Amino acid sequence: MARPEVIDYVRSMLGRFPDEEIKRQLLKDGVVLDEIDDAFRIARSMAIPERAGPAKSSKVPLIFFGVAVLTIALVVVLRKASHIGGSDSPKQGCELSDEQKLQVEAEIRAHAPVPYAYPVNVDNVLPDLEEGDAAPALAEAAKAALEAGGPALVEGLATKSYKLPRTALDAAAPKLEEALRFGDNGLTGGVIVPKTYAELGSMGVTAVILARLGDPYLERAGALLKEGRLGDAEAEARKATALGMLLMKDWSGVSRAMGAAIIIDGYALIRRLQEAAIDKDAGLDCVIRKMEVAKVTGMLAKDLQNFMMKPEETVEIGRLASSPKDLPGLLRYLDSPTLRPVYAGHVLLGVVEAWSPEEILAGKPHPGRQAFLAAAAKHRDRRLASLAGGMAAAFAELSGIREGMSPEDRRLAAAGKPVLSMAKHVPADAQGRYSLLLGLLSR
Repeated sequence: MARPEVIDYVRSMLGRFPDEEIKRQLLKDGVVLDEIDDAFRIARSMAIPERAGPAKSSKVPLIFFGVAVLTIALVVVLRKASHIGGSDSPKQGCELSDEQKLQVEAEIRAHAPVPYAYPVNVDNVLPDLEEGDAAPALAEAAKAALEAGGPALVEGLATKSYKLPRTALDAAAPKLEEALRFGDNGLTGGVIVPKTYAELGSMGVTAVILARLGDPYLERAGALLKEGRLGDAEAEARKATALGMLLMKDWSGVSRAMGAAIIIDGYALIRRLQEAAIDKDAGLDCVIRKMEVAKVTGMLAKDLQNFMMKPEETVEIGRLASSPKDLPGLLRYLDSPTLRPVYAGHVLLGVVEAWSPEEILAGKPHPGRQAFLAAAAKHRDRRLASLAGGMAAAFAELSGIREGMSPEDRRLAAAGKPVLSMAKHVPADAQGRYSLLLGLLSR
């Protein structure tokens, strides 16, 4: 049986290099031929098959808080990505020629990461990390910030350009520093498991708090860069990118979007200071070194995009989740070790919330939904099982809510319109939302 690291290596190289070159390198590294063949077989079986045609849009939207936050975060990511090394970059004394720029662009275009493969280029901008799960410390950091900021912090998060108060940043700093030592993050489905209808919409708020906790690292890096303290600036920026990578390893789509935005911000600073260091050193190889820095920009952006949910897949998940007879089609997203980290949370949330109009009008979900969640709660992946178990409890609550709705409210809900009677099940004020989130982080 091939070792996991050999399988991961083969999967990351497939399509980028000829099979024979990959095999030669593995043989050179001491891997036996039988294990190589096994790794190729398994890696290919993990590939995502192409569908015969484009997925049809679902008319039953997945209405939940995380989608709104995720959309905003993705806009931020795209905006940030468009400015890396662009018009807001400082002028350099060692400029690339048009021919050299074209060469860099060609190499970036040729970079084709395997779908959902680990973003290898991000390693260039991460500090040295230890093995271990950062989730407990991340949750404690978010909780400390929440306790220090109080309900006003929850209210402020809904405001554009809001920054956490200094008291919240200082309270969270020790636990955040502890978390940034580690390379893994099992937050959603590990430390955070929503068990009520209201808690489902609170998961994304934790990601927003953690993202804002990264602001001081970026601010200090920018200030140190202006002072010419390039080494200190890079150390701070690498901490920010470490936080971004931890968020990208979470199972929450909101966390992933926030993480990508932080990495892009952090790398923008790292690129500037690396180019400043090249200008300072000068030398005959300055152009070559700048070409390498520029290449990482485009390749990193491709890696990050590749590591996130794909729009066509989320549309497909919405379609399957809203059709009881098609629920079994969602199993591939849970059973595949490649797809599970990216889509598990989104799939389970769809099963909980994306009822068909007929189900909503009847006030009763199809039995297949409860069966799907019950089966997922027994999955061999403990993180998935934990998340599914919690969501099964939230699903039971939502089922009771919809069963008790008036016929008129059901008609509104089936048409995808807001239902006022649902509002009483979600905290309406900052104090209520604060208590809800604090309870989720304290369990």
